[in-house]
Amino acid sequence: MSMQTEDRTQGLQQRVADFKRDNPRSHARDVASAVGVREVQLAALSCGSTATRLDKRFRELYEALPTLGETKTMARSDAVVIERWGTFDKVEIGDHMGQVVGEEIDLRLFVSRWGSAFAVTEQGPRGERLSIQVFDDAGDSVQKVYLEDAANRAAYDALVAAHRADDQGPHQEVGAPQPAPPEKPDADVDVAGFQKAWDKMQDTHDFYMIMRRFGVTRTQALRLGGRERAYPVSTKGLAYVLAQASQREMPIMLFVSNRGIIQIHTGLVKRVSPMEGWLNILDPRLNLHVRESALAAGWVVKKPTKDGIVTSLELYDHKGDNVLLVFGKRKPGTPEDTGWRGLAGELPTDGSEPPRSTASAEAS
Repeated sequence: MSMQTEDRTQGLQQRVADFKRDNPRSHARDVASAVGVREVQLAALSCGSTATRLDKRFRELYEALPTLGETKTMARSDAVVIERWGTFDKVEIGDHMGQVVGEEIDLRLFVSRWGSAFAVTEQGPRGERLSIQVFDDAGDSVQKVYLEDAANRAAYDALVAAHRADDQGPHQEVGAPQPAPPEKPDADVDVAGFQKAWDKMQDTHDFYMIMRRFGVTRTQALRLGGRERAYPVSTKGLAYVLAQASQREMPIMLFVSNRGIIQIHTGLVKRVSPMEGWLNILDPRLNLHVRESALAAGWVVKKPTKDGIVTSLELYDHKGDNVLLVFGKRKPGTPEDTGWRGLAGELPTDGSEPPRSTASAEAS
């Protein structure tokens, strides 16, 4: 490392230390933003002390995660954070995509967008916290996997030793975030053909291929789909739907996404609690945190499948990125729960706010 680079690194480390001293409860994403770096660069600054850079054998890394036993997994965007407790079960992963399928840890992995991984030791209110942290190629967090059972420390240490990279320097190169391509003018879209293809879907996963075929963005697709297929609703509809799902003891599915991962919760939600601009689920094995000001649009969407119509509540940020999907609990081969379809249908179709729910709900 050159003297100039070393001086810059030390200056950055000092700015980080100063910010953390003045803002002791700030999360890593907030610290990185405050000092002008990507979150992965913040992790790299601690290499040699509280962080270890890991190699890029991501398939082998995730295949070893079941050895850690009980974990807390966290995935987030600027708008939504999901934390789920459980164990890694079936891991299927390739060079480009993968999945983890289990009752509690349920993930879809976009490995081709991953850039780096670190093992990180942090000091929290309850003592030392050990985690495996994966970042995308632009330096943003994909997922953090925290060790919850101290009895599995040996497995964690073995995993870190097996994947320790040769380079343990504090500098981390990142790529520039890729801007979204410009949206095609509506007049250039074969709207009738697009709607016809929508109506012929056999699986919700067909939607992505149809968007690519007609060259439309996701929110453009919803706008051009026609109100019988998709219609805008207030973003306040999320609070209503979660509170009602809690009160009615209705199992739902939550899909939280960023560029590198989708993390899924399936089951009941109980304690729904708005707090200081955040809408929260605070359950023993699930936490969800939604920054309400980061939500720019909500849609109720209806997609045909071989099992009938599947209805979703979809939330988008100010960039037009999907950050949260809500479905009724279902499995392939079974029709959608009519109770969920009815709940989604209670959201006003004119975009006005839904009926007021109890501010804090908890199913008995």
